[in-house]
This record gives sequence, C-alpha cells and structure tokens, in this order.
Amino acid sequence: MKKCKKLYKKAVSLSPDFADAYSGYGILLGETETQTARQMLETAVHLDPQNKLGHKNLADLLARKQIDFPASKIFYENALRIDPTYADAHNNYGNTLLMDRDMKKVEYHYRQALRFDPQHPNALENMGKFFSPKGRGEVKASSGEHQDTKGEKLGKAAKKTSKE
Repeated sequence: MKKCKKLYKKAVSLSPDFADAYSGYGILLGETETQTARQMLETAVHLDPQNKLGHKNLADLLARKQIDFPASKIFYENALRIDPTYADAHNNYGNTLLMDRDMKKVEYHYRQALRFDPQHPNALENMGKFFSPKGRGEVKASSGEHQDTKGEKLGKAAKKTSKE
C-alpha cells in the first residue's frame, strides 16, 4: 500500500491536472483516510467534470462512509447524466436509495444496471434479494454494500433494514 500511495502522490505531483490520478488515489485512500480520499475525489471531478468514474467513486465514498447521502445521490446522478448506460453507477445508486426506502427507484436502478450489463454479478444478486420471498422491505444490509463489477465489496451503505 505504501508503494502504491507513493506512486499516486508522484503522479499527482507530476501531472496536477490529471483527474484519473486523483480519482485512483482517492479510491486507494478511501478505507483509511476518508477526508483525504474525499479531497482527492472532489479534485478529480473538479478537474474533469465529465469523469463518470470520479463522480461514481465520490458518490460511493460519501454513501459507504455514511458521510453525506444527499450529496452521494447528486454524484450518482452526475455519473449517470454523463453515461446513462453506466451499470456500476445504477447498481450502487440503487443500493444508496435503499436508505430512502424508495423501492420503485431501487428496482429501477437495479433493472437499469442489468439492462446495460446483463451479467453484472452484483446487480443480479441485488435483484435476487430485492425479489426474495421475504419481500422488498427485507432487502438485507449486504445489498446496501457498494460494489463494482469485479464483485469487490466497497462498504456498507446501510446499517439496518426496515421490516415492512
């Protein structure tokens, strides 16, 4: 991890306008240095407002660390405005919307993720849980985790679920 941090620092210092370096550095720091990670990701979207990955990564951090759900929704919407076919953003936005218990929007975004990537493993899992026999109101907290298409769990967005 130290070597990786060192390389990102060097990339940022050599090319201070390279948004992807800030985005990658922010993701790397996300688990241990939340405030610095947020600054890196905010810099990435400031440098390149059309960077869909930067917007999604910032949204993931804000939701995963339960820092600012309203802002996370804005950054997911930005990522989806840039690329409406961005399956990871749809899936993770659906997970974040679980906090609002807006099940129509949750279902919509899971379906969109699968529309644009029918083999998206996390969206498939989330839809399975969404339509489980226990019902929509019992989507487990694990569905509130933010994930990428590699199946990596990026963190929990929800601590509890309601029992409707």
